[in-house]
Amino acid sequence: MTTRLRREAQAQLGNAGRWRELTEGYVFGRAAIPREIACMAAFLASDQSACTTGMIVTVGGGGTGRHGRL
Repeated sequence: MTTRLRREAQAQLGNAGRWRELTEGYVFGRAAIPREIACMAAFLASDQSACTTGMIVTVGGGGTGRHGRL
């Protein structure tokens, strides 16, 4: 996700290092961190998700709801 944000920051802001500015409007004020994504993957791979079917789970810190691009 950070790679994508860096590309977008370069394209929109002219500086890949300003990628955090693109996440300021997210619900949680930041992008998801790798551990948060890994926890969801572990849950989906576990027996605890046995009744989870036909879902798209987005772990992105609220970025997709506001911007619809991540």
